[in-house]
Amino acid sequence: MATVRKNIVYNVFGQGASLVLSFIAVKYIFNILGKDALGIIYFTMTVNLLLNSVLSFGVTYTTVREVAAHTKTNASYIRDFIRTSTSLYWGTYLGVAALIYIMAAWIVDHWIILESLEKPDAVYILRILGIAALLAFPKTLYESLLKGLQRMDITNFIDVSTTALQQAGMIAILLSGGSLYMVIHWMALCYVLRIVVYLSVLTRYFPKPCFFPGFSMDVLRKNFHFTSRLIVSSLCASINQQADRLIISKLMPIGVMGYYGFVYGGLGRLRLLTGSVAQAVYPSFSALEKSGNRGTLLSQYRMAQDLVCFGLIPVYALILYIFHPLFSFIFNEEVAGYLFVPAVLMSIGFYISGTTRIPDVFALAVGNSGIMARQQFYDLLLIVPVMVFLIAKLQLVGAGLSLIVMHVFHLGYGVRRVCIECLKLPLLSWYGHVARILLLAVGTYGIGWLVMAPVLDRGFTMLMTGYVVASVLFFGGSWFIITGELKSRILRGLVALKS
Repeated sequence: MATVRKNIVYNVFGQGASLVLSFIAVKYIFNILGKDALGIIYFTMTVNLLLNSVLSFGVTYTTVREVAAHTKTNASYIRDFIRTSTSLYWGTYLGVAALIYIMAAWIVDHWIILESLEKPDAVYILRILGIAALLAFPKTLYESLLKGLQRMDITNFIDVSTTALQQAGMIAILLSGGSLYMVIHWMALCYVLRIVVYLSVLTRYFPKPCFFPGFSMDVLRKNFHFTSRLIVSSLCASINQQADRLIISKLMPIGVMGYYGFVYGGLGRLRLLTGSVAQAVYPSFSALEKSGNRGTLLSQYRMAQDLVCFGLIPVYALILYIFHPLFSFIFNEEVAGYLFVPAVLMSIGFYISGTTRIPDVFALAVGNSGIMARQQFYDLLLIVPVMVFLIAKLQLVGAGLSLIVMHVFHLGYGVRRVCIECLKLPLLSWYGHVARILLLAVGTYGIGWLVMAPVLDRGFTMLMTGYVVASVLFFGGSWFIITGELKSRILRGLVALKS
């Protein structure tokens, strides 16, 4: 359990530091290069996230699961697994990189709407930044190997340090009068550097021959059933998760895509607690499932689920209180006002998504990848058309609403099946517990916001005072709702601090 706790801390710190750095860099890009430059960068990153998710999601979860379960017991199998995965990842990268180069001009001509950026510049950015950023695909293999070893301290150190170098370099280039091309070249170089660092670190944990391409039919045969379902799931999930930004990039100017992409990325990164807990507990869940220790497995699940459900509330409630001053600083007051309602709706959607993440991870750890695959297929079939309609009618507000619609559907389909098939828990106990948390949030942060609304123009100090008071009330009320596992862990932590 100590390893899981440390990994959660490493993940939270790493993701939080990356978020702060991205805020600083975007301010300079917007102010110096303009909204079209910001938009094309975020559009390129959206396309790469889509491709990376499609290509890597299923194999990533398989890698963490297999490394966590077999590293100490079957070294020859892990060697064959890594060599086979290396061939798959790098071969796919080269093919998709070539496709990006060929398709860049068509995308600029037929998809995005430019206002100030020239077409040749947009094509060049898509090619250079797109191909370099796609290195995130083979990087996920190396990252997953370290996560399977439960070394999130290393993955976060590499990601945060290379991100810090990338963002600091961008700021230095812009402040010294550098061009957009110089910024893009620097970003691309940092993506290359990141994967080199990952590979050099991994050779300390695995023999170097593991990272030469190879092939093992036994590896494919053993993992085909579990991974094939995840690949189907990842294909649908990637389209679902990036659909709002792709639709906006088609229907609205690329600058608006930049605004929305930044807000979406920032609020999505605020789920760092969810992702950090999920990444930390997944190897542990997998190992406990392998050993047959279901009692400890369920205990860890309950504690992780409560940590996420309660921990996300103060994070997203803070958006209500600081969004306008923060985004007025990054952009300007007009843009901040334009983005406020979509941001609040997105926050609600992201919170609902967070409540379902640990059940999803639990299902994968016990080998049930079919639930997620079917859920994502239904999203593609049912939710994406709703998303297109809402964005066409309500623009960015519709995008925020569509996120809520998607994750409410997940509550009704995915969580229900996980409770019945994997957790074997009563449905009402799961939904009732989350409902009590939401009611407590509305009664503290919601009422606090309504009280503060008439005095919003009195400054940041007044806003934060209201937030702190609401937080004290929320955490006080939470003590009477959290499950015994988390309550015991908190008490033991407090005793350790006193001693």
